[in-house]
Amino acid sequence: MINNKIIKRLGCIVLMASLLTGCEHPYEEVYGEYTDICIDVITMSQADSYWKNVEYACTDMHSEIPMTINYYAPETENDIDQQIKLVKDSIDRDVDAIIIAPLSQDGLNDVLDEAYNKGIDIFTIDSNVTYENVLCAIGTDNIAGSSIAASEVVQILETSGYYNSNEIPLKPGETSNKSRNSDEHVLVLSHSEAIGTSMDRYNGFTDTLNAKGIGFREDAYNGDSNIAYSKVMDAIKDSTFNLKVIYTTNQPGTQGASEAVKDAIDSGLIDSGDVLVVGYDFFDGAEEYIESGILYSAVVQKPYNMGYIALRYAMYYALDDQEQIRDIEPTVNTGVILVNSANYKDDDVLFYINPKSVDSSYN
Repeated sequence: MINNKIIKRLGCIVLMASLLTGCEHPYEEVYGEYTDICIDVITMSQADSYWKNVEYACTDMHSEIPMTINYYAPETENDIDQQIKLVKDSIDRDVDAIIIAPLSQDGLNDVLDEAYNKGIDIFTIDSNVTYENVLCAIGTDNIAGSSIAASEVVQILETSGYYNSNEIPLKPGETSNKSRNSDEHVLVLSHSEAIGTSMDRYNGFTDTLNAKGIGFREDAYNGDSNIAYSKVMDAIKDSTFNLKVIYTTNQPGTQGASEAVKDAIDSGLIDSGDVLVVGYDFFDGAEEYIESGILYSAVVQKPYNMGYIALRYAMYYALDDQEQIRDIEPTVNTGVILVNSANYKDDDVLFYINPKSVDSSYN
């Protein structure tokens, strides 16, 4: 039976009316057609728990509907060549649909065009591509999500006395009072210039800070938590940088930054509370950093929902269910939740961090 807990947490997105009828399968009269459907799901990395949540969605969907769902990912989040090869393998196996979290906005366009010309339906999750024949892009409004993160950073700076949002009279010769808040206390770490989500999270965040005249330094870590760790440690040791907050644009960065701050505290480089992290997404063990105050807050996406909805939509197309297809929008925003010390133990939050932690069907 369809998992009502999952449907509840999909929020206001209506997957299909027949899900709520109580039937064992919404397509019971064509049950046999399910076994002919084959969908490949290709994400960005095998290493991150973020993508495990998409894999959990595949497991759930397969338990509900007897179609073939294959899950694949490159070993690391910067191996675009491996991701292209995985798409080619899907083409060779003539699957019905490819659901992909692309590692590049345009680096996959040629191979996706090959898939399209073979009659394979294409959906994207998490990030989108510039290729035009994507049936639906399912992911986060990262401009909005990064603006939430920026508001958290502004709050930290205000509380710490590093930023004053009140109107300040101009001094003689000043054309703007924003320069008073321009001292650099923020490190912005982005994970990739090739991935659209990274740039949206960078732009949404820095546009907010720029509009407020808040100064920052920036760097990149190529999606590698070890590189993020080193960048943060270097910034903490830099005597010219009065660092207060680190903003990171994906899970490895949030993990690397949190670990670096902890080690800097443990080694006596800084005191507890001197430097805080505001980042995108949770990682295994993040609870410790929330409790200690190092991870001030995290903008958590809903990768489980991305995978689950994409699989539903791919199924509708494979079955040529026009009644359902006509309601599918070209983009779906699955939203974010802000996780902090006040809510990180709530079931509705835990579901998005780790679905199997609150769902007995995984035990």
